[in-house]
Parts: sequence; structure tokens; C-alpha cells
Amino acid sequence: ARVDLHNRRRVIRALETAGQARRKRSRVREDALVLGLTLNKEVVRARVEQRINKMLEEGFMDEVRTIGERFGWDGSAMDVIGYRAFKEVVMGRKTVEDATAEFVRGDMMLYKKQVTWFKRNPQIHWLAGNVREQADQLVSAFVKYT
Repeated sequence: ARVDLHNRRRVIRALETAGQARRKRSRVREDALVLGLTLNKEVVRARVEQRINKMLEEGFMDEVRTIGERFGWDGSAMDVIGYRAFKEVVMGRKTVEDATAEFVRGDMMLYKKQVTWFKRNPQIHWLAGNVREQADQLVSAFVKYT
């Protein structure tokens, strides 16, 4: 595979792994049962908002300020969605509300990508509704046959 030479992070990773065998795992191990939980998008959004609010209560803004001042505002640490959004608050260019909304949007986009990626795996047993009962049945059947 070709490496984007303009992407510093990918170049470094390519150098770190040069010469190593690259094995792509296409299947889950035979002795593994993989369960996935299907959640309502609004439930996920509410949890993301709660987590961000808790982060703010616990000093996230100070963390962003400290990292920006110590490692530079243009460093790779500031490319992470939460830091990128709240960097603008620390610099006085955005409100906390706007930065929080941006952070939530970024996390929800990541959530969507992850769900799409996992849905492609036919070995995941997706559970919704009464997940405890479904999980109990799947685990019992799995244990019986392994």
C-alpha cells in the first residue's frame, strides 16, 4: 500500500511498522461470541452530551489550555475533535455552547462510522430491546456447543 507522504502521522506509522508482516483479521476466532448492542441514536447523543458536560465540570477547558500552551496550538494533539472545538473557546473565538455542539457533532459522526464498520461483520450478533434475555440465550447456546 502507498503512504501519503504529506500526512506526517501516516509516514511515521509506516516507518515504525516497516518490514513487519501485516495480517488482516477477516474473521472472529471460532471460540468467541461477539455481541453488539443496538442503541437509539438519541440515547447515544444524550450520553455524549452528558460525557462532555462532565468533562467540562472536571476541568476540560484547563486541560485544553495547558496542552495548547505546553505543546503548541497547532500540534497534533489539537487535531482531536474536543480539543479542536474548545481551543477556539480558550482563544475567545467561540462560545462554550458552540464548541459543545461541535464536539457532539464530531462524536456522533465517529459513532456513525463505527456502527457502519461493525455492521459489516456478519459474526456480530446484534441485540436490541430485551438484550439480557437475548444475550442469555446466545451465551447458553454458545457454551453448549463449544
